[in-house]
Amino acid sequence: MNVDFFKYQALGNDYIVIDPAKTKFKPSYENIKLLCYRNHAIGADGVILGPVDYKEGKEFIAKIFNSDGSPTRVSGNGIRIFAKYLWEQGYAKDKTFSIKTQNSKIEVVILDNRAKYIQADMGLYSFTSTDIPAKGKVREVLSESIEINGKSYLLSCVNLGNPHAVIFTDELSKEELLQVGPALEHHYLFPEKINVQFAKIVDKHHIQVKIWERGCGYTLASGTSACAVTCVAKQLDLVEKKVNVQMSGGSVEVEIKNNGHVFLTGLVEGSVSGSFLSDLKEKFN
Repeated sequence: MNVDFFKYQALGNDYIVIDPAKTKFKPSYENIKLLCYRNHAIGADGVILGPVDYKEGKEFIAKIFNSDGSPTRVSGNGIRIFAKYLWEQGYAKDKTFSIKTQNSKIEVVILDNRAKYIQADMGLYSFTSTDIPAKGKVREVLSESIEINGKSYLLSCVNLGNPHAVIFTDELSKEELLQVGPALEHHYLFPEKINVQFAKIVDKHHIQVKIWERGCGYTLASGTSACAVTCVAKQLDLVEKKVNVQMSGGSVEVEIKNNGHVFLTGLVEGSVSGSFLSDLKEKFN
């Protein structure tokens, strides 16, 4: 039986990997949405297509899509999931290699022989409004007041290949995030929409986070979200350079090195592989 897809998860943040060398699949908006629909197909937070246009010895290229079918520039967990796939399928011969996405080239390191623990160098970050992007005068978007649903919040934004809005709070509320997340994602201030995190500082080395992802909604975990919260918290002198970030699906370690790069380290696990049955394939366009 042909294997059309492989599914992995990183702390509950799940992705379907589709290898162009193993199966034909058109990554249209409709097809991606269908695959990610948990009641009618496989179900996932997103789809990774790759390695794209791969030839022996060439770089690994991945195309990453959100569950609504939209492309995403980068995903911390998605990159680490794809790294595990490349290692397990024998594409990657060394434990350190790079993966290229829409606008990033990320170095990953396999930390154990089973590729369960993987580190990714997520690169540099920026708080500048033109980089996020956020409308208004050019500035660092840090601790700005914004009103959502009649309530005032202090908002800080950062770009790590994709845009994030971080709100620190004394108590984390999923219910409140479900109201604020979509309102901020589609706020006029952010012309390319934005990811949203509610974060609670536990101490200088521990942060708790709940996440609303652009193009996906509420998710159990997000690698770039964990990095974004850490970058903002460090900039505001709330934490040290190395932090444990606890999300609903589990914990990752985020470290800001002296060169300004952000490193994400955590668990990745495979779950299932299989083939598309005829009833599902008939729905592909």
